[in-house]
Amino acid sequence: MNMRASSLAFAAALLTASPVDAQILKLTQAEVESDPTADFAAFKTFAWKDTQVPAANPTVHTNVVWYVERGLQGKGLKKVAADADLLLRYYSSASESLKSQPTEATAPPSGATTSGSIAGGTTRVDVHKERRASLVLEMYRASDGVLVWKGATPGASFDKDRLDSEVSAAVKLLLAKYPPKPAAR
Repeated sequence: MNMRASSLAFAAALLTASPVDAQILKLTQAEVESDPTADFAAFKTFAWKDTQVPAANPTVHTNVVWYVERGLQGKGLKKVAADADLLLRYYSSASESLKSQPTEATAPPSGATTSGSIAGGTTRVDVHKERRASLVLEMYRASDGVLVWKGATPGASFDKDRLDSEVSAAVKLLLAKYPPKPAAR
C-alpha cells in the first residue's frame, strides 16, 4: 500500500470512528500502585483528607469529587464524616500548548514545476491548541496515614467543552483498578 492510500485509509478510520472510540483512544490506561500488604477488603468507609486542595477550576473539582464518591460507593464503600477507613486526596493538572501537524502533500496543477517539493506537491502545517490533563487519586489508610493505593491517568488530550464526560472517563479509568487484585501466592 502506498503512502497516499495508507493516509487515506487512516483518515477514513478517524472519520468513521464513533465518539466512544475516540474516548477509548484518548485514555487507554491508568498507572496504579498499591501496597501489597494492605487488606483492601477491610476498607468499608472513606472521607476526603482535610488537606485536600481543590482543582483550580471549580467544575473540575465538583466533578472529580462527585465521580470518585459515586464510584467508590458503587464498589461498596460508604462516605462518612468521621472515623473513615480510607482518606482520599486527588491532584489534577491541565496545560495548553500549540501542536503542529503536517498535512498530506498535494499534487501540483498539471504542467507545474516540481523542483524542491515532495512528489511535486506542497506541504501545509496545521497548528492548533492542544489541551492535556491528568488526574491522580490517592488513598491513605486512616489508622496510620500510610498511602495504600495511588492511581494516575496519563496526560491525555481533553476537550474543555466536555469537562463532565472527560472527568467521568478519567475517574472510571482509575477506579476500574480499585480494589487491586490480591497478589498470587
